[in-house]
Amino acid sequence: MELRERVVKLVKEYYAERGSLPSMRYLARALGVSTKTLYKAFPGGIEEVYEAAGIKQGRVERAGTLPSECAEFFLLYSEYLKLNGLKECAGSICVFVADVREYVRSRLGQAAAAKLAEAPLSTFNKIARMYLEVRKSEAEPS
Repeated sequence: MELRERVVKLVKEYYAERGSLPSMRYLARALGVSTKTLYKAFPGGIEEVYEAAGIKQGRVERAGTLPSECAEFFLLYSEYLKLNGLKECAGSICVFVADVREYVRSRLGQAAAAKLAEAPLSTFNKIARMYLEVRKSEAEPS
């Protein structure tokens, strides 16, 4: 895969996971190239990188929609509230995250629960989805 294609792919993945845009320095390190090499491929600098990836810089600050991982997180959180008969209240989002972390700890151990805090939101969402499916199946009458 050509360098420009690798950069575009990485920018899109980074943006989808984190909801922010990477720097040239981050891209260079992640791809194992120098920033000089990146600037040769993208003479217009980071703006050209974002443009090639189809991301307008202003879109991040003024986005009308959430990145898909954030939207999914809030859907899962809403499902958690319904499952527990809760209305949204201060602190309930922290309880949701703590319950998912405890689910991971009880099945995979403390080290896995600690790593969950460093994982991308998409990983948390996958685990939260599993957690909610287990909770629903436990709540269903046999």
